[in-house]
Amino acid sequence: MSSKGTAIETFKDLKSFFYDGLSTLNKKSLIPVGDEVVIYSSEVLEKYSLNCEIFRKALGLNFLEAQLIESHERNRVYKDVGDSALMLVGYFSQSINTKLISKSYYIKIGQMAYSKVDNNFPDYLDIPGFYKSLADSFEGLTHLLKAFSQNNTQDPLRHLFLDSEDNNSLLVNGVTPNSSKVAS
Repeated sequence: MSSKGTAIETFKDLKSFFYDGLSTLNKKSLIPVGDEVVIYSSEVLEKYSLNCEIFRKALGLNFLEAQLIESHERNRVYKDVGDSALMLVGYFSQSINTKLISKSYYIKIGQMAYSKVDNNFPDYLDIPGFYKSLADSFEGLTHLLKAFSQNNTQDPLRHLFLDSEDNNSLLVNGVTPNSSKVAS
């Protein structure tokens, strides 16, 4: 006897789950990021997805205080600031709406933090200048994480109701935005 229902997917860990979902979404994206960025993002998602402390961090203050500590620890703080900003703007984008600080602030602080990491520790997976390229593609990556988050939590027909200002989210989902209001 067979029953129609939802199949259960198994993954060996959260990182594999995140990588699989991000990779699938990135392949159909009209503005894809490199595979190394998808791998990195999967690690960040695994680290922060169940961490409630991310919402209590004062990222700007942490960024400034990092300048006063030793080099090795400074890089860890900058990386944490960049990763936290990436998660807040990307995966937990709805949380930004409840904050007094704008989304653009978090994007800028994330970009600056990753640039600082690149100055002292540029390699990731033996890729020189990785964190600089991560800073440069920060905003696009947040759209990928946001789309991934929405794909796992919302109605699949949500693309029909997105605002015109959310064109990047449409592109990440492989949908070409049409600014025309004419229905056929």
